[in-house]
Amino acid sequence: MSRKTINLDLNLPPLPLPEGIESKYISVNDLIVHFLDAHPNRPPKDETKPPLIILVHGFPELAYSWRKIMRPLADLGFRVVATDQRGFGRTVPNPNAKEGSNASVAYPYKYQDPISPFSFANLVRDDVAFVYALGYDSVACVMGHDSGSITASSCALVRPDIYRGVVLMSAPFLGTPDTQFNSQTYSSLADAISAGGLPKSPHMGLTVDAMLASLDPPRMYYQHYYSLPQANIHMHKELSTKQLHNFVRAYFHIKSACWPDSSSSPEDVENFTYPRTLKSIEEIAYLPPYYMMPRGESMSAVVGARLPRGDGLERARAWLSDADVDVFTSEYGRTGFQGGLNRYRVATRLGRVSDTLNSISASEEDYISELTLFSRKKIEVPALFVAGDKDWGPYQYPGAFDKMRSLCPLMRPGNEGITFIKNAGHWVQQENPEDLLVVLKAFLQGLNLM
Repeated sequence: MSRKTINLDLNLPPLPLPEGIESKYISVNDLIVHFLDAHPNRPPKDETKPPLIILVHGFPELAYSWRKIMRPLADLGFRVVATDQRGFGRTVPNPNAKEGSNASVAYPYKYQDPISPFSFANLVRDDVAFVYALGYDSVACVMGHDSGSITASSCALVRPDIYRGVVLMSAPFLGTPDTQFNSQTYSSLADAISAGGLPKSPHMGLTVDAMLASLDPPRMYYQHYYSLPQANIHMHKELSTKQLHNFVRAYFHIKSACWPDSSSSPEDVENFTYPRTLKSIEEIAYLPPYYMMPRGESMSAVVGARLPRGDGLERARAWLSDADVDVFTSEYGRTGFQGGLNRYRVATRLGRVSDTLNSISASEEDYISELTLFSRKKIEVPALFVAGDKDWGPYQYPGAFDKMRSLCPLMRPGNEGITFIKNAGHWVQQENPEDLLVVLKAFLQGLNLM
């Protein structure tokens, strides 16, 4: 692949960070990684490096999403770092990377570019290299939120020798793809060939999409929408700066504990149900419209119709100020969303340039099958799952909690292993960092690192 021009803005404004958190850059693999760094106020007496905590954000978030929890965690005696993940914020392809590396991908990212750099295996490779680049060979705990939870669980799964504990927020760990088990054997090559190959499994994403398309009214799962070429166009290219600000405000609002509110439509209020376990795949149609979208509509339209106003806006500002929204608006206004959206394309194995809002097809790139290398492997380090009690995110997959417990044998029973934070929705580390800190502190104390 020939190398493309990478246009980088070298004059970025400083981020409005809390005192005691610094913005830094470091070269990692084919990237220049931007990260936020918080050191303990009192370094260890024996002059050793403080134990390291890595924070991994989700979508549409940034390292900045951890600003409220970093300093309190550092005050417990840890070095706490939060990165802008590949494709997000101020982490960019390294223009000095060698020819033929992932730096050949254009920046900002385009839909038609290869998505191999965003495979789960490569994201783990990024994080492992980042740890080493900091001069560490182990991590006390890796914590991930939303899609960052998937990256964090992958890190703990693949390299338990490095990651000694893992905290998953909002998105449960559901394991890796399975491979054929207890297959029939044959006495001759001829018999094996004549029996035919393994039956081809149906594409789960296409199966779900067909089922949702048949509903009345027809729906589309948000991760499938995010896999379409139109998603970044709708959420970025078609929006003015003010419209993007309103989109960010509304998107964070409708997935928070503040929604629905007095400014919500009567239909929203009437149809809203408290997050709960879904009993079957058919019940995913009960998910709110930002998860189970009206088919043919854009996310910007779904979200824009629910922009908070009046009292609802004031409640939203209480945990996410206008200045905070301006940070996300500025960063995504500059980079677009495609880098973050590529994670959904990897996960769903869906999406082509020719797809429409009403019709999606299987991707030509499959980076999920490579994870069968870790088929049936469990997370072998202490694990904690945390979510807001008004977050629908953990309930997207029926049976998720039981499966996660079986795959995380060192997860403590009951509320000590799976905890829900009151007065919080999807953005738990931003909405209620105080109560989250209590839970995290107890978990970290159990690791005997404090």
